[in-house]
Amino acid sequence: MRPLPLIAALRAVEGQTTNMESGLILMEIGLYVVVGLYIWYEVQLLREMGTKAYLSDMWTPIDVLNLFIFVVVFILRVSFLLEAHGLRDDLDAEAEFVNLTYVAHFFKQVENLNALNAVLCFVKVFRYLRPNKQMAQFTDTLAYAAAEMLVLSFIIFIILTGYGLAFLMGFGDTLENYKSFPTCLLTLFRAVLGDFEVQELAASNRYVGRGRCCCCY
Repeated sequence: MRPLPLIAALRAVEGQTTNMESGLILMEIGLYVVVGLYIWYEVQLLREMGTKAYLSDMWTPIDVLNLFIFVVVFILRVSFLLEAHGLRDDLDAEAEFVNLTYVAHFFKQVENLNALNAVLCFVKVFRYLRPNKQMAQFTDTLAYAAAEMLVLSFIIFIILTGYGLAFLMGFGDTLENYKSFPTCLLTLFRAVLGDFEVQELAASNRYVGRGRCCCCY
């Protein structure tokens, strides 16, 4: 846990902020106001178009998920600030240990959700580039190929699951990178990008190490 952002938020609760921090707080409040207006707009659009027509737009799931994450982040931010405000007296007592784990948990979840939402916000940029013919061609191609891509993704998932279980059973008891099924999947994804320790596999199991590596590739 990086302490500086957490401390800055605790200082904001006390009103001990610099001009820059105060400006950032005002910008965040403005962001939530814009999100509230955007939610109102989407609700009105849903009422005008109807549920079936509204959900038929390929951008609707991204919009809904984007706004939902904003709402969850707002709730977590408020919960975090309230918890931090409740610890004010404990922080003033120098001789008393203050457990900030619960407060830091709220703060970390806000960071995680904001990281995901940042990707969604930039993906939505393509929605507003449709007047450009070349960009419209790109987004339309993705929309038309979505069903086929889902089938291909499912096939890839089955293959990765099989190899993940194979590497877990073959090397899970000796190698750190294969100690669990999620770790195996992450290691295999790194292998697709070229980060594959063949010598490590061979040293761990000389009978199937290299063979399983070649089969996976």
